[in-house]
Amino acid sequence: GGWSPEVRERLWVDTLYYTAAPLAATFAVTGNATYAQEAIRQCLVHAKHLQDPATGLFFHDAVPGTANRTSFFWARGNGWVIMSLLDTLVHVPAETPGWTEVRDSYCRLVTGLLRFQHPSGLWRIVPEDPESHLEVSGTTMILIGLLGGIEAELLQPDAVGRVARGFGELCTWIGRDGALQGAQRPAGLGGWERHKQSTLGECTYATGVFLRLLSMVATSKHLTG
Repeated sequence: GGWSPEVRERLWVDTLYYTAAPLAATFAVTGNATYAQEAIRQCLVHAKHLQDPATGLFFHDAVPGTANRTSFFWARGNGWVIMSLLDTLVHVPAETPGWTEVRDSYCRLVTGLLRFQHPSGLWRIVPEDPESHLEVSGTTMILIGLLGGIEAELLQPDAVGRVARGFGELCTWIGRDGALQGAQRPAGLGGWERHKQSTLGECTYATGVFLRLLSMVATSKHLTG
């Protein structure tokens, strides 16, 4: 509709969550392999253009076939990605062509994210920038991706302590009304100089995914108490 050609031609970290994840879930309901194959393809296309080979993290956006790509990482963006990769790997059969490559992409992302986790258990808005604020929406999404991978045996359970630490810290950010505080709003484009103009408060990005994390923790085979 009203989007400019530049916007329409870009790949974004959050668009993966609105393509691969629902496609994989649709396959799980219908059994139609076309949905599974397209979910895998979307993951691989996004990884090809957005995943950094050095850190395993995903850049915010890029225009395929050009050098037009952002040069920074974003916690919430990588949260969208890790949930997308997890949902695809869980719902799509492992024998589907490309599944192993998606799993490898997921594992590289996990390794990179664990490297940048703050001792508190949270992640910063821009994970690699020590001046960037700690933030809850990206953290919640990342913890979903980690715990889901452990539960599905895509990952070794070594990282469960990291998940527990992050979840415990998130619980201290819940306001009196039950909403999760400390979420970045609005998102903003650009690097840290642009992101630090954001405010921290409550947003549906945080509270909604926190409910998903709560349900996962409640049924986890690895987290107790």
